[in-house]
Amino acid sequence: MNDDSRAVAEHYRFDVGDNPQQDSGNLAPTPPPAIPDYLQDTYWWAYLHPKSFYFFEREWVVNLILWGNMKKLTHAVLDEMDLPPQSSVLQVACVYGDFSNRLATRLGEMQAQLNVVDVAPIQIDNIRKKLKDHDNVSIHHQDSTCMSFPDDSFE
Repeated sequence: MNDDSRAVAEHYRFDVGDNPQQDSGNLAPTPPPAIPDYLQDTYWWAYLHPKSFYFFEREWVVNLILWGNMKKLTHAVLDEMDLPPQSSVLQVACVYGDFSNRLATRLGEMQAQLNVVDVAPIQIDNIRKKLKDHDNVSIHHQDSTCMSFPDDSFE
């Protein structure tokens, strides 16, 4: 892990209880997960550095990364969402752009819940701001390789 990514990681320590939207249910509190080395070493500039949001959190940038297919891909996912009321959907990892907002809106129309999981505190902070107006969203600071949800929790 390089020094810059370590400094960013130290600056953005996060406690599970700090997230007012987090719905822990019957889950026992666990310490915040460590950011994986591969993320620190390889992708720190895109996902962990505070200034990355100024660049990547723009629709035109996300669309460029997706070779102009952002709208097509987003609609393809949303069109597949046909869930019974009270369903629960898991989104593994926070993403740049408006996808999570659109997904939360679509699920809200179906009276379904969106659960977002990410290991990076800085990404948790960003998604919390982006989805603050949705009451059907729970944000969880967990490592997706060892989540604490019961089996069969999600559609």
